[in-house]
Amino acid sequence: LLADGSVSFSGRISEMIKKGGINISPAEVEDVLMRHEGIALAGVVGVPDPLQGELLAAFVVPKPGVSVAAEDLTAHCRALASRYKVPDFIEFRTELPVTVTGKLMRRELKSMALALRA
Repeated sequence: LLADGSVSFSGRISEMIKKGGINISPAEVEDVLMRHEGIALAGVVGVPDPLQGELLAAFVVPKPGVSVAAEDLTAHCRALASRYKVPDFIEFRTELPVTVTGKLMRRELKSMALALRA
C-alpha cells in the first residue's frame, strides 16, 4: 500500500507466451516435449514476431546417446498438442541454463532465443 492509498504489485513478469492472440503456457509445451522418450530436458520461451506477437522457441537436451531430429519432435508435438502449441523453432543443446535447484533460467533462454533470431 502506497502513501496515496493505491496498491503497488511487484514480482515476476508473466511467463505466458502470446501467439496469435492466444496465451500459451511454456510449461505445457515443455511437458509435451518431455513426453518424447529421447528428451531429457526442454525449455520454451516466446520470441517477438511482427505477425503473431510471439513465436515459440524450444530448447531441448536429448538423453545421452539418443539422436532426435527436429522433425520428429515437431510430429510428436502435433500428435499430442494443439497446433498453436507446436514450437516454431527447435534448438538442440547439450545443456540448458538452470539454477542450483534445477529450475530453468527463463531470462537466459529468452536471450538465447533472441540471439538465434538475430
